[in-house]
Amino acid sequence: MADLRRFNSTSQLIRFVLKRSDTGQGLTGLANNSNGLLISTIVDVEAVPISYSGSNIEGITTLGTFETPTANKCRFKELDANNHKGVYEFQFPNTRFNAANATHLIVSVTGAANMLDTDYEIQFDGPIGGGNEIFENTLTLKNMIRCMFSALCGKSAGGNTSTLTFRDYNDSKNRISATVDSSGNRTAITVDGS
Repeated sequence: MADLRRFNSTSQLIRFVLKRSDTGQGLTGLANNSNGLLISTIVDVEAVPISYSGSNIEGITTLGTFETPTANKCRFKELDANNHKGVYEFQFPNTRFNAANATHLIVSVTGAANMLDTDYEIQFDGPIGGGNEIFENTLTLKNMIRCMFSALCGKSAGGNTSTLTFRDYNDSKNRISATVDSSGNRTAITVDGS
């Protein structure tokens, strides 16, 4: 099961297990400067991964506390070799969590001696782009939800007239204005989801 994170989230601490290639048990003793260590990230809308190796992998000063990596770098540190064998913490730039239209991020760790190559998937939860992408015509997800909430919970007027309106929950504006015929069929609709 993928790790769920909010799209466009910041200061994310990621922890997962790196295993030994010979026994499958947790691999201990890796550090940010371990020979051959390669950490690569890619989101589903990218053709080329962003990879970190050598001096582009920084240490973590305090586990559990996000420290923004230097430009073009990530952070890495072993959690606890005695009590949590093979668990490592990763810290990536916030930009890895906000690529336009991305739905998930894959972190691949390879190259260190005695380490089983590992892929870790982070799935973005919630509206991509915070609900600001266009879903239909010119309406974003936020606009559509506002209109639906108005139709379900807002005041309405004109049920027996040629114009039917639904107000926003605060009763400050018409969210939906519909022209209706004598049978009550909507013949024209104007929405305001702003």
